[in-house]
This record gives sequence, structure tokens and C-alpha cells, in this order.
Amino acid sequence: MSQCRRPCVVASSHPRRFTYLFGDLAPATDAGAVAAAFSLWLSRPDGYVTRDERPAPLRAGILARIPPLGRRHELVTAMRRLPDRSRCQDQEDRR
Repeated sequence: MSQCRRPCVVASSHPRRFTYLFGDLAPATDAGAVAAAFSLWLSRPDGYVTRDERPAPLRAGILARIPPLGRRHELVTAMRRLPDRSRCQDQEDRR
């Protein structure tokens, strides 16, 4: 992973679960915390783990939490469909 300023980075990813990316980890001391967080992530059908549930080294070091694509989740707000730019241009041309 290309995280130059964060020398130790781990990720968990699955098509039907939240994807997590964590950085600023110390391999010598945080390996157990990473294993515990991964076990917790696996125990959840959607992979969502709250900040307070994660081991301490993975609370502040979160770089990304990405919802599962194409899935609805209460934490993800549906985006309003953006207007088709080509139709907008056609309407402006008619004016």
C-alpha cells in the first residue's frame, strides 16, 4: 500500500463488509491488536466495528472506512442522483 507517511498499514476488505484501512501501527507491539480487530470484523455480518470496540491502536490510526458497494447500511446516506450534464447542456443550448 502506498502510505509513505504511515510506515505500517493494514487493511481488511470483503465485497459484503465494510473495508477498513489502518495506519500508524507498530509491528512489534500492535500485532495482537490487529488480530483482535480482524476477528471482531469477521464476527460481524456487515463488518462494521465501532471506534470504541476497536483495540486502542486501531482507534486513532484509521485512514478509511468504506461501506460495501451496492449495499444499504444505516450509516450510509443515500446520495441524491445528480442531473445528467448532457441534458443540462441541451436545455441551455435551447435558451
